[in-house]
Amino acid sequence: MTVADHRALVYVACPRCDADRPTRLAHEGPLGIVRCGRCRLLYVTPRFAEPQAHYHGTREDVLRKYGAVLRGEAAHNRDPNYEQELGVLRRLKPTGRLLDVGTHCGFFLRKARGMAWQLVGVEPSPIGAELAREFYGLDVRNALLQDAGLPDGYADIVTLVDVFEHVADPRDLLPEVRRVLADDGLLFIKVPNGRYNLFKYRLICKAMRLREVEIFDAKEHVVHYEIETLRATLREHGFRITLAFVPLPIQDGAAWKCALRLVARGIALVQQRLTGGFGPLATDIAVVAEKSGARGTLGDARAAGQTRAAPDAPTTGKARPTAAAEVPRPAERRSP
Repeated sequence: MTVADHRALVYVACPRCDADRPTRLAHEGPLGIVRCGRCRLLYVTPRFAEPQAHYHGTREDVLRKYGAVLRGEAAHNRDPNYEQELGVLRRLKPTGRLLDVGTHCGFFLRKARGMAWQLVGVEPSPIGAELAREFYGLDVRNALLQDAGLPDGYADIVTLVDVFEHVADPRDLLPEVRRVLADDGLLFIKVPNGRYNLFKYRLICKAMRLREVEIFDAKEHVVHYEIETLRATLREHGFRITLAFVPLPIQDGAAWKCALRLVARGIALVQQRLTGGFGPLATDIAVVAEKSGARGTLGDARAAGQTRAAPDAPTTGKARPTAAAEVPRPAERRSP
C-alpha cells in the first residue's frame, strides 16, 4: 500500500455502537472529530485509511528519532509518566506477569525492569519489537494481541499506555484483553482526555481566530474518550473501573507550556476531589479496571445508567472520588 493509499479518507460509523449519526465538533485538515448522536463517543470521521501506518517506518528512521533513548544516553520525556503509572500498579499488584499491549520500542516496559513482574509485550511493528528486544532485552512479540496466541488467563496485569486512542474499534481488542487477563487481574488504560482536547481546540480557535489547529492528533488518534464513554465502553466488555486518577501531563515543548500543564493538573485534581469527574483541565485519564461478572451490551449499559448507578459511580452519574486522585508523584524524576 502506497503513502497515498494510507492517507486515503474513509468514512466510518461509531466504533462503539455502529450508529451513523455524527455531529462534527472540530477538524484537523480533512479529518473530522465528531460526537456520536447515540452513545456520545468522540471519534474521527473521515479518517485516514491506515492511521497507524507511520509506525511501520524504517529502522533508520526510528533510530534517528529515539537512538539516544534506546542507547541510554538520554531520558524519554514520558519517563516521569511511566514511573508514576508503574508505581500505582506496583502498589495494587506487585508480582505476577505484566503484559504490555502496544509496546512500541519498549520505553514503558524498560522502566519496569528490576521490579517483581515477569514482563511481556506485544507490538505490531516488527522494527519496534526488534529494537525493544535488542536494546532492552525485553520479551516483546511482533503481533497484534489478537494474533499473539496467548492462553486464557495469561496475564495478571494488562497495560494499554497511550495506546487505546489508536485502536480503531475497541470491540476487536477488549474481548481478547478480557480472555488473556486472569480472573483476579487488573487492566490499566491511559488515554488523552477528549474533554480537554475539545476545550483546548475551542479556546485556541476563539482566542487566536485560527481556522487550522492540530490538537487531537487525529491523523493517528482515532477515538477520543471522556471518562463517561471510557467507563461505558469497558463495562460493555466485562470490565469495571475500580480506580481513576488524573495522571501527570506528558511534558514537551517550551517551559511555559510545561508550567501551564502542571497548573492545569493541579486544578483538575481539585475538581476531581470535589466532583469525581474529569474536567476540561485534565490532560489525560488513567484508570484501573477489573473483570466484572458478565459482559453487557450498549443497550444494557444505557438502561443501567437510567435506572441505577454503575458499581463504581454514585447516582449522580459522576465517577466516585478515590484516593487515586491524590496519586503522589514518583520520588525519582528524570527531566525530559
